[in-house]
Amino acid sequence: MDGHNRSEQQFSGVGLREMGATSPAAHSPLLRYRWQETERKLDALHQARGGVMISLEFVNPLTGSPVVSTFACEMHRIYPGARTVTRRKTGSSIYVVFHGSGRSVINGVRFAWGPGDVFVTPSWASVDHEAEVQADLFAISDRPVLQVLLLYREEELAKPQEIIGTFVPLKGVSRNDT
Repeated sequence: MDGHNRSEQQFSGVGLREMGATSPAAHSPLLRYRWQETERKLDALHQARGGVMISLEFVNPLTGSPVVSTFACEMHRIYPGARTVTRRKTGSSIYVVFHGSGRSVINGVRFAWGPGDVFVTPSWASVDHEAEVQADLFAISDRPVLQVLLLYREEELAKPQEIIGTFVPLKGVSRNDT
């Protein structure tokens, strides 16, 4: 096996590994998760389940645990036409908009986003999303740590949260001015 993409060569088959191979305890031995495979799985899940949002978690191919033991890496595909169910959970998440555009409502405040934008949802904040066009959001959360400590909770709210404001980013402020 040559030195190029060694982790993909060794750990490419889901549920398969060489006899005697071991995995690092703290992280996945697979160093790259290909977009084509992620997109194929998102499409298949949407075809099977439908809905406004489909979510995946990137996992260690040997153990099924999170790719890094202390945080979860997730991909959420949001389809246009409706807001997702409003949820809240312990722990925070950092979202990066991979494709598409839309809005998220976080504790009643609407945040518009597009490709390359980053936004954060704090612990126990009410959160829902709405896409203008099909959108893919990558998220990192501290859920695994809270689960191990038995502190993780998540709930779906009975009705959509009320929008009480819209976030307006500051224009023309440089980092040196803050």
